[in-house]
Amino acid sequence: MIFFSVEKLATLCKVDRETIRRWRNRGVNGIKLEARQSASQRGAALIFDEAAVRAFMEANPKYVTKELDEALNPSSEPTSAEYNAFSGQAASSSGDGYVEQMLEQQRNDLLKKLNEIDRTLALIKGEKK
Repeated sequence: MIFFSVEKLATLCKVDRETIRRWRNRGVNGIKLEARQSASQRGAALIFDEAAVRAFMEANPKYVTKELDEALNPSSEPTSAEYNAFSGQAASSSGDGYVEQMLEQQRNDLLKKLNEIDRTLALIKGEKK
């Protein structure tokens, strides 16, 4: 999963940061750019995940730039230097390790889903015996 800060997304779309915030608050063509923000930290950094950016850009293709397309469709895995550059920027802009919190929450959600799958498989195997 790819995450974008306001600054990174503005750079990739070649627009001002305030434009990104307007896309989130007001939307364009009836579609808002969905962001994640810590509920406990009003004013914390906004983070846009890949799915939200793709959904917004599908509805508003005129804002897709070559740079954004390359970021959404990388030809290879990001290098560790690219990852460290992004995570350092996002974490320092939030002041509270927001990216790490988001990743930990996603990890916990996936573990819960995996446990549900394991239980369902066990039930199915039990019914077949």
